[in-house]
Amino acid sequence: HRDLHSFPTRRSSDLKNAAPGPYPYQNLFDYVGTRSNLSEHDRAEMDVKQITDEIAKHPDQPQNLYLLAEANLKLGKTADARDAVAQLDKMSKGDYRTQAGVGVLYARYRLYDDAIQHFQTALQASPDSDDVKFDLADAYFRKGLYQQALDAANQVSEQGRQDDAYLALLGDVYAHLGDTARATDIFRDAIRRNPDNDQYYLSLALVQLRGRDVDGAATTLRQGLARIPSSGKISWGLGVVSVLEGKTPQAAERLERAVNLLPEWPGSYSTLGIFYYQTGEIAKARELLARFKGSNAGGLDVNRIEQALAQAPERPSTLNEPMPENARVQFLQMALSVADRTL
Repeated sequence: HRDLHSFPTRRSSDLKNAAPGPYPYQNLFDYVGTRSNLSEHDRAEMDVKQITDEIAKHPDQPQNLYLLAEANLKLGKTADARDAVAQLDKMSKGDYRTQAGVGVLYARYRLYDDAIQHFQTALQASPDSDDVKFDLADAYFRKGLYQQALDAANQVSEQGRQDDAYLALLGDVYAHLGDTARATDIFRDAIRRNPDNDQYYLSLALVQLRGRDVDGAATTLRQGLARIPSSGKISWGLGVVSVLEGKTPQAAERLERAVNLLPEWPGSYSTLGIFYYQTGEIAKARELLARFKGSNAGGLDVNRIEQALAQAPERPSTLNEPMPENARVQFLQMALSVADRTL
């Protein structure tokens, strides 16, 4: 509901002196054919090489430095990405669009300290930008600095405060600051205005789950399901509720459905994987991890998970039994953490 993924396209194209793309190939079809056979990692490696060559030929085009930083972040080469950004910062001389674009890029890769720094610089250059104030508040929120997030959100103009994404962020901030009543009001109002937006039902249900109101969350999600029966997010929320209600087989069905409906969302895989792990379904957890590796979803530490699954002792499945109370509490904490990090 606060999708930063839409920003880089808009902002990177706004970079000063934006040049045509970095791939001036003579035989484009051969290139596309070669590229389509490569893994995501190898494509990013190829991008780095091509962009670096392009920068050597045209060192005055800032867009290429942005693309180089992005390709390095895809490869997990954070230091190289920061080097490219440092050159871009120097070239752009604090241009607010460039600073904001780089901030969004860093936020997409969860480098929130770097993102916050760039949003703050962008605000110095353009103090009236509601977009940047929103992005700064969102970065603070994702870093877990909820009071700073509220302070930044309160800087947004009266007009900007009518925006649905702004209200959703504000609702989440209030929920994490423990102001359940305000958060609930915001999401109920959002549902009234946008009854076909599945995120708002899930957000309200998460507020209710933080307050241990499992029945209220179940009611909210069922209302959402009646409006949007094919929502992966609502299916995921109902899966979490089913675990808490002790309906373990139903939870498996709903969490599996969430993965099928949202194969690009890492949160659906991690929740189902932990569910399988807790119910002794280690083989299913391994199958799920293999499926995740074949998807385009990112954001999970695959090597660590593989190690944990390799060392997991075989034990009887408890898939047809209610989870013990302490396991349910742990599962809820994990689900709330997944929602914070990946939604």
